[in-house]
This record gives sequence, structure tokens and C-alpha cells, in this order.
Amino acid sequence: MKRYVSWPPGLNGLSAVCINRCATILMIVVSLVSGVACDRSVPHDRLADAELPPGTQITPGASEDPDIAIDAELRKELNDDCLRVDLVRVKLRYDRGGVLVIRRADGTVRFIDLDGSGEVTFNSGRAQLSIDAETIDDVELRPLRSHGGKEWYLVSGGENGVIVIPAL
Repeated sequence: MKRYVSWPPGLNGLSAVCINRCATILMIVVSLVSGVACDRSVPHDRLADAELPPGTQITPGASEDPDIAIDAELRKELNDDCLRVDLVRVKLRYDRGGVLVIRRADGTVRFIDLDGSGEVTFNSGRAQLSIDAETIDDVELRPLRSHGGKEWYLVSGGENGVIVIPAL
């Protein structure tokens, strides 16, 4: 005659079934919650109406540079300090689940969407930009702001938008 041993000791068959059902329900709830937490369908506009913090350095004196007009749309970009690529062809934000940002010692920054929908490589020192391994030609990069360990760049030419990267 075989004897079945339950774990933890002292549980009868009914208790083990209850524990298994509770564990299954818990796994389902965690799966649903994690799926909602990574929702990318809703645009993220935090700090949209905030002002620049005191002591913010805008380089190269954007208010003095006639080529860079600080309009409401650009002010919104400057107020948002999330690491991101916000270009016409691709939008990746670090505060969204599944986006990885890597900064190398040579100044190259890679934004990688872990679900495979995009990758951007950026180097401000060499004025290089590539989207999904395709080099973007005739790109012009202008530094807009440096604050709190982050740098903002205005991208124009072959691609338009704003890139915010970690400072070295």
C-alpha cells in the first residue's frame, strides 16, 4: 500500500486543494496587473504644465539663439525630464515598461525597446543617429538644456524631434 505525503505536513487533501486554487488565483491576478502596468497606448504627459526649476541652465542660451524659438511645445519638452527619444518615426520613453537605456563611455546612447519594436542609437559628439540600424543622414543636433544629470537635444534635418539622454 502506497502512502502519499502532503506538504506541509499536517495538511489533508482539502487544504492542499485550497492552497493550489489560491496560488492559481494569485498568479492570474499578478498576470493581469502586470499587463495593465505596461500599457503603452495612453500618451504620457506628466509635467506638461510645469515650469523649469530654478537654476536650470538652458544651453546654448536658447532665449538668445534666434534659431531656437522656445514655444509652448518646446517648453513642454524641456519640462519633461524623462530619458526618451521623441522623433517622428519612433517614440521610446524610459519610464514606460520595457525600454532600456545604455550609455557607453564614448558617449553613444542606445534606447532599446525590449519587445522588439525599435532601437535608436545616438551620439551627440559625432552627430550620429540611427533608427533600427538605419543611419539617418543630414541630421543636425543642438543642445537645448543640461540639468539634473540629463541633456536635452533638438534633432532636425533627416529626422525631427527631441532626445533626452543621461549626462556623462
